[in-house]
Amino acid sequence: MSIRTVACPACGIDLEVKDSKVLTCELCGHQMILEDEKKMPDNIDEIFEEVKKRYVSDAKELKKTMSGFTIAAIVLFVVVFVVTIVFMMKSFNSANDAMMKKVFSDPLETSVQDSNG
Repeated sequence: MSIRTVACPACGIDLEVKDSKVLTCELCGHQMILEDEKKMPDNIDEIFEEVKKRYVSDAKELKKTMSGFTIAAIVLFVVVFVVTIVFMMKSFNSANDAMMKKVFSDPLETSVQDSNG
């Protein structure tokens, strides 16, 4: 650890730090426990590349997963759409058949049925 100065948190004077883990303020007697300075690693470029690789591979994996979900959602939408169309066509055909029977039925038969009704 190199020589540096820190301010006392109790009284604010500058204190000279030496190779000690405990520092006592000369003015107020406040004691502080010092931690070693954090140094940047020498191989910061290697660390950056490793982190970049991890995030890129995670992003690619997420993209694959999301594309799978997208395909599943599209297939589900198409199936629901087709089932809805088929159901509507059957309903329409039933209503259309009933209407066609009524329109093209024999008018005399209808009046006889109405009077017998």
